[in-house]
Amino acid sequence: MDWWPILSLLIGAVISGVITWLVAKRYYMHAARELEREAGRLRRETERVRHNSRATITWLKEAGLIDPKVDPDTGEYLDIVGSQRDIRYNTEAALEDTSESDDTEDLPPEDRPPA
Repeated sequence: MDWWPILSLLIGAVISGVITWLVAKRYYMHAARELEREAGRLRRETERVRHNSRATITWLKEAGLIDPKVDPDTGEYLDIVGSQRDIRYNTEAALEDTSESDDTEDLPPEDRPPA
C-alpha cells in the first residue's frame, strides 16, 4: 500500500489548520482591540450622561420642582417624586400668558410691525 497520498493529506490538513488558526487569531485580536476601544468610548459617554443627569436633577431639586429620593449607601437617585403636573401646568400657563401680551409697545417705531 502506498502511504504517500495519506501522508500528503495529513500534511495539507495540518498546514491549512495552522494557516487558518493564524489568520483567525489575527482578526480576533483586532476585533478585541476594537471592542476595548468602543467600550472605553461608551464608558466615557455614560459618565458624561450620568453627570448631566445628576446636574439636571440637582437644578430641578433646587428649583423646588422635584423631590429626589437618594440611596444612602451609594448616593444614587432611586426615585424622583416630581410635580410633573406642575411643570406641565407652568409650561402651559407660560404659553397662554405670552399670547395675551402685546410686546410691540416697547419697540422703537421703526421695529414695530405695520398696523
